[in-house]
Amino acid sequence: EPGATPAALDETDAAPAWATLLPDSGESARQPVLYPYVPQIDPERCNGCDACIPLCRHQTLERVDEDGAPAAYRVQAQHCSGCGVCVDACDQQALQVLTLQPAPADVPLQSGRCRACGSRFHVPSAPPPAPVDGVAADTAAPVSVYCRICAKTHHHRQLFQVY
Repeated sequence: EPGATPAALDETDAAPAWATLLPDSGESARQPVLYPYVPQIDPERCNGCDACIPLCRHQTLERVDEDGAPAAYRVQAQHCSGCGVCVDACDQQALQVLTLQPAPADVPLQSGRCRACGSRFHVPSAPPPAPVDGVAADTAAPVSVYCRICAKTHHHRQLFQVY
């Protein structure tokens, strides 16, 4: 019955049960849909390791790479059960699960090739800085030149060629 709070749910039933409580598409378009659990990715902390994606058994988190559009992380909040596995897996503390929030926007990704090891990698694009006194700051965010492993271990400083 719509509007009724479901009894005890295990996490496999949570997302479909909450979907019955969400407003129908015919209801007011001005009101955003609030989801019971919404993973939020902090692009300034995320290192692009993708550890959270395969661990989510509800497929809430995904990396999308659509034709003509830049790659991005997408959160499908309607699938989230609030289990927190993604939060536990993130060694950068870049994920948190909020309650009763609208679905977040996609997090755009920058791709590159590591200057030290040559591996292809991606990292979230940092949001543009806030304007100061009404003047927009330079919006060109620096692109990382090292993959997450080389950036963390600094082994690129120890590479040299022996003749």
